[in-house]
Amino acid sequence: MRRLAFSLILLIAVCTTMQAAIVDFVCDGDTLSIRIEESVAPETAGYFLQMIGDNLFNNTTITVDSSGFAWIDIAPESLRQVEAMPSFSDTLFVEVCPDSLGLDTLIVANSEYRDLLPATSPMQNQSVKNLLLALNYAFSDSLSSIQPDYGTLAFTPLQPRPFFIVTRPEGAPWLTGRCVVLGIVVKGMEIVSKPQASKLKISSATIR
Repeated sequence: MRRLAFSLILLIAVCTTMQAAIVDFVCDGDTLSIRIEESVAPETAGYFLQMIGDNLFNNTTITVDSSGFAWIDIAPESLRQVEAMPSFSDTLFVEVCPDSLGLDTLIVANSEYRDLLPATSPMQNQSVKNLLLALNYAFSDSLSSIQPDYGTLAFTPLQPRPFFIVTRPEGAPWLTGRCVVLGIVVKGMEIVSKPQASKLKISSATIR
């Protein structure tokens, strides 16, 4: 009994001292730090952290647009043509509802994915949902509970550059349920909060 009590105390101590992962993007000499909320969107957060570990954001850019979003670009080699791209070895779950996005009716040729395929590819006439399923995506019934407010990191399967930071001061409430919020900027929000469109060079992206 004493040993069991000690084990429970130790488990509680470990759980209370565990900290969320922090991702640091070094952009043009400044650091943008994002706390990843793995407990809220574990599948999508795990996917994002895996991409960081695979260095898929190193030497890329963050594109800040004038509509209130900052898009995190992915290394060009990871965006090779889909027909030459193997499907993910493990099923990639994302906590978003495909029906709310209309992925089953959005045709690849009319989407942001069209440039990843040859113009003559039969997949151009398929739905984006079918394309993502071919890449071993799966959609979770458990949706992210964090609202896409100012300073949040979110994921959308609507385009091949899926990760973005909300820079609109009023947030993006119309995206609730249409994206997966998986993190919150904890340092350097001023780097991406610019009124004009711009590009920031990412020299490195690390996890701590």
